[in-house]
Amino acid sequence: MEKLGPKLIPKQQLLNYWQKVALVTLPFLQKREITIEQVFGNNVIYRRHPKGGGQDFIYIQSKRDILDWGYKHTYSFHPYICPLNTKGACWFVLDVDPKLSGVKFDVVRELALFSADFFNKLGLKYLVKFCGKNGFHFLWAWDKRIVEKRLFEINKGVIKKLLLSLFDTNLGVSISTSDANMREELLAAGYNVKEVERADVVLDAKILHHHGNIRSPFSIHPATGLVSVPLEQGYVTVKEFVPEKHATLKVVEGNIDSFHNLSMPVNKVELLFK
Repeated sequence: MEKLGPKLIPKQQLLNYWQKVALVTLPFLQKREITIEQVFGNNVIYRRHPKGGGQDFIYIQSKRDILDWGYKHTYSFHPYICPLNTKGACWFVLDVDPKLSGVKFDVVRELALFSADFFNKLGLKYLVKFCGKNGFHFLWAWDKRIVEKRLFEINKGVIKKLLLSLFDTNLGVSISTSDANMREELLAAGYNVKEVERADVVLDAKILHHHGNIRSPFSIHPATGLVSVPLEQGYVTVKEFVPEKHATLKVVEGNIDSFHNLSMPVNKVELLFK
């Protein structure tokens, strides 16, 4: 199958978009290192440092910073899950991602709705957003700074609990996780965990590492030109969400007032050990 190039957005349209959404994007970028995704013609460039070969990281402190990078063809900002050099909060991240090409979006939606219900029952507050392509992201901040190694253990523990709940419910969907150790543990316990390449949907834990980052709310996915738009909080629900209807630049710009009170939910680590 031929690999398609990025969805090209006229530069002025891109600049106009960042001008309108910069202030609601900014809180998710401050106080942490950023990897950016730039599009030049048919090439997508990932950049972690502001200058080639430099050791400084990219930081976003103001609306001006977002607009400056927008002018340099930036489609997407990827904040680090756990900041390296700042005191920013560490995040939980879950990526609900289809793997097989024939998996319908409604199947992924069903898994996202199940995940939302699972977190609700645990008393966890979350932000859910469209990933920009064909899946969903769940995010929240922890209430205290956590040592990185311990953070990944805690986050993977949450994902493992969710997987166990999914297997026990038997939704009729083949599920896996990108974390090899977690997959082996579940197989040893007798659960039918598919290999990643053969699963309908994967709960991705691969991004839980030292330089792990996630596409920020309101960033644009280069492959589709669609927005990684937050759902539920003042906007459309996951159940009603249609990517081509609710995640275009024009539609998100037109609904920007829905997001002015948007923030990253904060959960207490102790909730997991009740």
